[in-house]
Amino acid sequence: MLGSDNVFSYEYVLAHRTELPECVRDKTRYYLRCANGFLKLHTMKGMSYWCAQTLKNNRPADWKIHFSIHSDDVPKAWNILAELFMEEQCQFSMKAMFQEDWPKYMFGREITVYIFRYDESYSGTSYVADEEDESFSEQDEMDGDFWFDFIDKAEKSLSSSGIRSASLAKGDYSLSEYASLRNEAYVLRKSPGLISKLFCCTSEMEDSARYIYPPNSYGFNAAGHPLPFELELRKLMGNSYNAPLTPLSL
Repeated sequence: MLGSDNVFSYEYVLAHRTELPECVRDKTRYYLRCANGFLKLHTMKGMSYWCAQTLKNNRPADWKIHFSIHSDDVPKAWNILAELFMEEQCQFSMKAMFQEDWPKYMFGREITVYIFRYDESYSGTSYVADEEDESFSEQDEMDGDFWFDFIDKAEKSLSSSGIRSASLAKGDYSLSEYASLRNEAYVLRKSPGLISKLFCCTSEMEDSARYIYPPNSYGFNAAGHPLPFELELRKLMGNSYNAPLTPLSL
């Protein structure tokens, strides 16, 4: 777990919001930034991925592991998961709530770890101008064994440290006591024709406006992308919490 004096710790960032610390762990350089109500830990590939998603109007698969954390325990949970994220050499990004007014529809998503899955629309292109290698490909995907091992280690550390779980995110796919799975690729709104009636838009603007962040009621994979890994593997790996492998009620 990160100590409170570590420049990547929640407490340190809270007191030094304008700083942009970075560090190198086993040849991987990590960066920390505070933006848009989130505390974000990422590599240059992680930043490039965020840029790619924005440029593609958030349409490619955007798989995430959400950790449900009681709001009072988020700082300590961040210090645990951020350390694990770097220790396991995760190559993309994670983030945590960094605001007082956390919207109810986001409950259960207090800390997020991104699962990278390549999309042909990326075409191996770099999206961030930097001297480091920030391009990505299918070779950067981590398999289910890696992510289930990550979740198991996270669960053990969170539980042994007395971290309380809030209710798991509505619409997510339950993986354990703390973790759930969700694809947040944008989806077609159910009444797309309403956009053109209300606004004078170019065809490009209208196409973008037709797609929205998937509401909880749309479920854990509203866009219908291939799953990032075989969910049944969770049973074979052994789940100490024996959580249901079913989508949570909406």
